[in-house]
Amino acid sequence: YGYDLPTAEPEVYYDVLFNNGNTMLYPSYCVLTANPQVLQIRANSAPLKEALALFLKSFKDAEIVVCGTKLSRIEKNA
Repeated sequence: YGYDLPTAEPEVYYDVLFNNGNTMLYPSYCVLTANPQVLQIRANSAPLKEALALFLKSFKDAEIVVCGTKLSRIEKNA
């Protein structure tokens, strides 16, 4: 999950309380004004496979570096 944040600073921030008791501060444009809509996706459905393939390609193409080490994925043996 991620946010495409506006460039302007928000006027309001919300302290969001999670079920585990932790709180995190979020700008107003990142907080839902209603309950999220739950979508049922089957584990082996075409949309899920396409979304995962796109995510993995984006991850690989991003060449993310953390503490000087390039992140990579490890292929899982079937």
